[in-house]
Amino acid sequence: MPTTSESISGWFSRFGDVVGPFLPQDGIATETQPRESPEWNICIDELLKVRTNASALGEVPPNPTAIDAGLRWLIYLQKQCPAAPPTCIIAEPGGGLIIDRRVVLEDGQESICELTFYNNGRAEFTVYLNGRVEDLEDIPLDPET
Repeated sequence: MPTTSESISGWFSRFGDVVGPFLPQDGIATETQPRESPEWNICIDELLKVRTNASALGEVPPNPTAIDAGLRWLIYLQKQCPAAPPTCIIAEPGGGLIIDRRVVLEDGQESICELTFYNNGRAEFTVYLNGRVEDLEDIPLDPET
């Protein structure tokens, strides 16, 4: 099994720290920009709402194991890549949780890095490029292991 850092290398390589609207040499202009995206707090709040929202829609809600794993991964990714929060957190159709980050690359291609936590205790990391699976592998429920 690959290490955690190998598993999520796509998250970092494709979505590393977001470069602001200024050039790096514009130090005075960029020093006031936040190093960590404020979207992280919104992501963590949304993660905690997914279970309630799924139940309200009649869907199978993520179990506590999936929610706990998603929270652990959000905290881990926040520490590793503070300027690149997920863009979407939703319930997985069979019960579970999906956390993903979508961006349009410089060449115009759409790339998605997706963490999926299933209700059966499995977790996967998938990288899509223009809707095609580019990489798929199992990941641990706890990124610190």
